[in-house]
Amino acid sequence: MRVFRFIAPKFWWKRGLVARSVSCVVLGPFSLLYALISRVHFFVRSIRATRCTFPVLSVGNVVVGGSGKTPVTIALAELLRENGKNPIIVTRGYGGDIFKNAGVTSGRFSRWFCLSFYKSIKPNEKSAATPEKSTMVVNGAVLVDEKIHSAREVGDEAMVLCKHASTVVAKDRRLGIDLVNSLEFPENTAVILDDAHQNSSIKKDVSIIVVNSKQMFGNGFVIPSGPLRERISSGIARADLVVFVYDDEREKNRARELCKYGRPIIFARSSFYVDIMRGARVVAFAGIGFADRFFDTLCALGLEVVKFIRFEDHHEYDVRNEKCLLQLARSNDAFLVSTRKDYVKFSSLFCKQVHVVDLFISFSGSVLTPAGEEIYVGTSGVVKFFT
Repeated sequence: MRVFRFIAPKFWWKRGLVARSVSCVVLGPFSLLYALISRVHFFVRSIRATRCTFPVLSVGNVVVGGSGKTPVTIALAELLRENGKNPIIVTRGYGGDIFKNAGVTSGRFSRWFCLSFYKSIKPNEKSAATPEKSTMVVNGAVLVDEKIHSAREVGDEAMVLCKHASTVVAKDRRLGIDLVNSLEFPENTAVILDDAHQNSSIKKDVSIIVVNSKQMFGNGFVIPSGPLRERISSGIARADLVVFVYDDEREKNRARELCKYGRPIIFARSSFYVDIMRGARVVAFAGIGFADRFFDTLCALGLEVVKFIRFEDHHEYDVRNEKCLLQLARSNDAFLVSTRKDYVKFSSLFCKQVHVVDLFISFSGSVLTPAGEEIYVGTSGVVKFFT
């Protein structure tokens, strides 16, 4: 399913006075309109919010893409599992076309049939069902099976997430919660809503905002003047805590800018791994929200980036893309390098030609209080903030 996508304009991330003034004057009225419509939409959806049987943790952000929500969601799922929980991730499956091509059921009998089929699948176990049955969608929601589904069907992020925890894709997250409520998950289950901070249709027990030290909030303006989905103050006010993602210790101090919003800040450090040696020549490409960070990471890993190609977020790679990238790598005598989110969309043949930079997030065990005091609580202490 082809949806509207774009590459974020560079002025979104510039904090200079000239760039801010131009974007504010030219696009300011549209930003006000966007903010107004968003607030009305948020209020309307909150009137009939759905309640989940299990505790719900929402992971989101204030900016459009690139803050690290997906790796934080994975790290949170693994942390919860290590502490006796059974994490279930509910995501929108952006870019997937399963709801267009699959047999979407309707009526009491078909709903009963599909729910009976899903109940026969034990949580965290892969289905042995046939592809035809597995693509059945229960009222707009589907339990992802990585052996059967593809990124084209359920979206790139869902294919990455399902490798770490049971993942439900739903075009409307309320339908995803309905499916979770219907399945026989154990009592220790905890639901993680991916990218749901601006979604008020589900009652949440813990709301988490992810902030990236390199990205922060860009130029500080709301779409289309800047990258913000809403005003920083209102977004953080609805959150219970902030997860601050940083690459090295020097970036931690930027978290103090957030203390004024009165929320505890949990530190999470990112690390990267790629299976090629330092100094190697690479042609890098990515279709992610904040591609500049990927470029900086490659440089920090000691790789020589001879070409860097930015695709729009959630880009769908085709044969022509893959051939062009292979030719570019050969002509520059370089390796091809990309991200895990892009990798799940490649053809099996192209996958063998690309090296993946894997991003890992780990909670450092430190918390910054609203008063600006950094306290070490350990991972066991961090878990208490999430449960």
